[in-house]
Amino acid sequence: MTGFFRSVAGLSRFFGRTHCRARGLAEGSALVAITLIALLALVLAQPGKRGDTDFNKDGITDSRDAMMFDHVISGGECETCDSIDFNRDDVFPSDADTQEFYAALLGTHETDPVRLGAGENGFTPVILQRGGFEAFVAPPPTGDDANPGTREKPKASIAGVMKGWREPRHGVIYYMEGTYEYAIRGQYEQIPFGGISRELPLTLAADPQARERPLIRVPENESFALRIADSSHVRVQGLAFDCVENQQAVIDIAGTVDDILIEDCLMKGGSVGVRVQGLDQRVGTVTVRRNIIEGQRNVESHSQGVYVSNAQRVTIEDNVFWSNGSRDTFCQGMYLVHDSLSERVVRRNWIGDPGFAGVQARGGTYEVHHNVFDRCGNALGIGHPMGFGHDATGEFYENVILNPKAPGWGIALQNMNQTVVRDNMLFAPEGVGYMFIRENPSVGGDVRNNRGYGFEKFLEISNPAATSEKFADNGNVLFRAVEIPKVPWNVLRARAMRQWGYDHDAYKFVQAVQRVNPW
Repeated sequence: MTGFFRSVAGLSRFFGRTHCRARGLAEGSALVAITLIALLALVLAQPGKRGDTDFNKDGITDSRDAMMFDHVISGGECETCDSIDFNRDDVFPSDADTQEFYAALLGTHETDPVRLGAGENGFTPVILQRGGFEAFVAPPPTGDDANPGTREKPKASIAGVMKGWREPRHGVIYYMEGTYEYAIRGQYEQIPFGGISRELPLTLAADPQARERPLIRVPENESFALRIADSSHVRVQGLAFDCVENQQAVIDIAGTVDDILIEDCLMKGGSVGVRVQGLDQRVGTVTVRRNIIEGQRNVESHSQGVYVSNAQRVTIEDNVFWSNGSRDTFCQGMYLVHDSLSERVVRRNWIGDPGFAGVQARGGTYEVHHNVFDRCGNALGIGHPMGFGHDATGEFYENVILNPKAPGWGIALQNMNQTVVRDNMLFAPEGVGYMFIRENPSVGGDVRNNRGYGFEKFLEISNPAATSEKFADNGNVLFRAVEIPKVPWNVLRARAMRQWGYDHDAYKFVQAVQRVNPW
């Protein structure tokens, strides 16, 4: 309100000066009085107005305003920021302030469809379309399923929130800060789980006032921390999941499913971080964005950060993968298999120290770019070594590959018909590993303008049936070793909830490497 009164004083002085000169002191004073009365009426009407969406006062309205708004409404400091009472009702901080702020930021109104989306450095905001419900859960003893589910009297579980549901619902279930000792398994209780449409989803989210991620610690007798099966239009945001070794998956997405967003979550343990697996038909439209996925272990079978099979329109972007997989077989940051018809986008991820491969891209059409691979046995495996009719197609470009570990493969070229592999940069200590390994013949593969440093060998042919194209004629070059860029893993893995800064941006890291080592 201080800024508003400054504006009142400034306008009064302006009108007073102007009219006093023109018509005399008495008439000017009268106009000043009229001006002050009019502006006082505006002040009295102010509770009905929204605040300024340029919340951090940097001259532009963008996703940084949303991040700072969340920070301040959760109790943080900001000397330059606007009032947290966004809707000017003298009740703050409140859920109404949050809802109206994001509605104004996205240009929506109560009766308009809500368009969910994230800015370059922002998160998908939780916005309720008119009519959506809002419920809170908390660990016992604060949380009790006999409670009404308000912030003051929260439920203990989402099963308690959804008791009596007969159909999917639109709304948000907020997890309040604390540790929950159970799995999220509404589906097993015969409760309809999911939202109504893309514009009217069901959201499971961290309480906007939580300073730490709510932690869901999964009992050993459970297979998953969260299972989304035969349900659609679900958002999961801001939660932490902790599984023990060999549990099947942290988050399992299976069956007839469409329109799922997993964002800003921390996933530790289990055999797989996020498993996306169509059964009778393909899963459709899954986005895994800005999560930290680490420590998947299964000493007997598969273990990956993300596993995708029989699913289309899958986007995996801006995540941190660390130490996914405990063996050198079927243990990857990402294992994308068994479907030659699906569109798969993998971009701007950090993948470090997997059991073997960073990304194994087997069947499907791919767009894989601006990822950073560090300490991988094989950073990129493109195609299936035994074919099976699941060849990879698409483009793999402008990725940075660092510090290959045994067996030291940079990019493995398998069955990759019609695939373009271009403009990637690969760094190894002098005399370590192979820049490319060719395991299978491919028809029409285009490998060009890739630059390697330090590898022992430019190309290794591991299968007599494979061909040795003249890669050097396509602008692929191997140089002596140079200083290998360092990845800030300690910063990446410690990212706080709802924060995404310069240090977390793989795209900017790739750009910096390209500037230091230009073509």
